[in-house]
Amino acid sequence: MRRVLPIAVLGCLLAAVALVTVVLASPGRARTPAPVDPADGVLPARPGVVVPLPSSGWEPGDDAMGALLTGVVRVTADGCVVAGQAEPMPPEGGALLWPAGWSARRAADGRVEILDPGGGVALREGDGFSVGGGGGGAASDWACSQGAAGAWLMTDDPQKIPAPAPDPTAGPGTPVRVPTSTWTPDQPAMTDLFTGRELAAEGSCVFGRPTDPARAGERTAIVWPAGWTAQRSAADGRVEILDDLRRVMLREGDHIWLGGGLRPYPGAATSTCRPGTAEAFIVHGGVTATKRMTPGFRG
Repeated sequence: MRRVLPIAVLGCLLAAVALVTVVLASPGRARTPAPVDPADGVLPARPGVVVPLPSSGWEPGDDAMGALLTGVVRVTADGCVVAGQAEPMPPEGGALLWPAGWSARRAADGRVEILDPGGGVALREGDGFSVGGGGGGAASDWACSQGAAGAWLMTDDPQKIPAPAPDPTAGPGTPVRVPTSTWTPDQPAMTDLFTGRELAAEGSCVFGRPTDPARAGERTAIVWPAGWTAQRSAADGRVEILDDLRRVMLREGDHIWLGGGLRPYPGAATSTCRPGTAEAFIVHGGVTATKRMTPGFRG
């Protein structure tokens, strides 16, 4: 039977969250976790300074927990690396406990880089990532605990989730009006996730539709960031979502992964699109297609 990491703070485990289990080929070695250094993880504004990340001391070969976290590398105003837009958890702006030997620094452009034990750049601020582990407690005197009751204990090396490259060569198409907000990437962001949907279109209306066939009749309005637009492709008729630089980020039929939040949608009652709900998902970044539709698709 697979053992789990013997940490007393696992009484705070986030059991209410649905976790993705993984099968371990063989049990690892038992290990008493190292205490978290309260000062670890606070990044100064000066580029190039390497700072150890908060860690439990876990190393490859130690006992591991069998849940999967996906999120985005974010950095708080006080210089702490956290999991933004995380699923299933940890708490919003979730604190992280990294494997032994991981560190971080600011690059010359100010963007934070996550370094593996060998000093290689494994992740950068804004990258999506996944990692095995589980929920645990966070000490109240730990600078980067973010005041949370629980942190995510990594019992695997985090892996970058590659984002599909935007297509800057897309030709002009027929404009499609989509609702937008005033949000821009330099503003505070909501960190909920919008997943399990595909980008769907009916006429000039664009919305999120569940990928589960049993829920195909459900529709959720999507409000895009400031400056985003849409067009119907001259090549195949699909609706394409373009960012403020006119890059194609999503296409009709894509399975989507969006960061932001579900909020009341004042335009629902008067919208000709009639999304069927008084709420809309307000996009605040993290726009990714988790599954691309094949060429030749016709909307």
